[in-house]
Amino acid sequence: MLTVNKQYSFGVDDFKNKIKITKHDILLITPMIVWLGVFQFAGIIPSDVRPVIDVHTLPFMEGMFFGSSLLYKLVPRNDFLVVFAAIPYVMHFSLPVIYTLWLFKTNKKPFVFLWFFGLLNFFGVMTHMFFPTAPPWYTAKFGQEPANYEIPGDPGRFKRVDMIFDIPIFDTLYGNSPVVFGSFPSLHAGWPFLIAVYTSIMNVPFFNSYSKWAYVFWVWWAALYSKHHFLVDVLGGAVYTIVVIYFSERILQRGFIVKKIPFLTPHCTDMEEEDNLSDSTCSDLSSSNDSNSDVDVYTFGNNEISITISDTNSAAASSFSQCTLKSSASSNNLNKLNSFSSDEDTVLADITPQVLNTPLLVV
Repeated sequence: MLTVNKQYSFGVDDFKNKIKITKHDILLITPMIVWLGVFQFAGIIPSDVRPVIDVHTLPFMEGMFFGSSLLYKLVPRNDFLVVFAAIPYVMHFSLPVIYTLWLFKTNKKPFVFLWFFGLLNFFGVMTHMFFPTAPPWYTAKFGQEPANYEIPGDPGRFKRVDMIFDIPIFDTLYGNSPVVFGSFPSLHAGWPFLIAVYTSIMNVPFFNSYSKWAYVFWVWWAALYSKHHFLVDVLGGAVYTIVVIYFSERILQRGFIVKKIPFLTPHCTDMEEEDNLSDSTCSDLSSSNDSNSDVDVYTFGNNEISITISDTNSAAASSFSQCTLKSSASSNNLNKLNSFSSDEDTVLADITPQVLNTPLLVV
């Protein structure tokens, strides 16, 4: 079977299709909206109703598993290293936005990513609220003295960056944070790990296989070096990410929250990797057996072209055609056919002039 890997779209505004938002998409971003609300209003919760801040567990686990409760001391402070560690922290809030826009551009299920992203942050912040833990900068300053919610956030080693550039970037950022005692799990570690895992699963052309993981470990190292997280926190952020992806992806597959999404199925993943098909295409292909279709067959000598035109559920939606070139001839005849039909646009126009006003997907 000879496969023609091209997508023809006549009279369809692809950009509008990429940014089209449905009620299912709104449900997918609901966890993110809830997380933003909880995070922003966490600071106004009265201190007398909040849990006691834990200052013992994380240093104890750090020392038990890794030999020291303050691993950042293994790398002395250096101006170059401090600035180097600050770079991914400055990029921290902008990277998910840039990545989501890139997912829209490449049609790699951006709302599914936001579903994962929202759940990861929601469960992370809820852990911060119900199990508040002191970060390494607190342990370095106060040891295991009881903490209270009146203590402001501290920039840790990033205070040196503010001094170098004479701009209170990190002092302002951490001094106004509504969640000061949220060391475990580290969402600074979870965000880049989620992006790297999602990029691998969906074959997103965002990072290559080496740079995405190099960035993850860069952020993880920076979290330790800056005195903002224990290694236990960093690993906890990775574990939270894996658990969220595992369970929430199955929720989507079973259609408990929204209409069942054919996500991570081998058929769709392989086709997206090979042909860079869009989300709607993959969904349409997975449900093609349920749709009505018309089949026209054209013959060129020993070569047969079968064109299947499938209707969509909505008259206003775009129609897709799945055209498969089949051949029972030898490889020489196939070469002749390829030479005859070197311009696929012209051949399709000659064969099916009545379909030119309808988007065609040639696979």
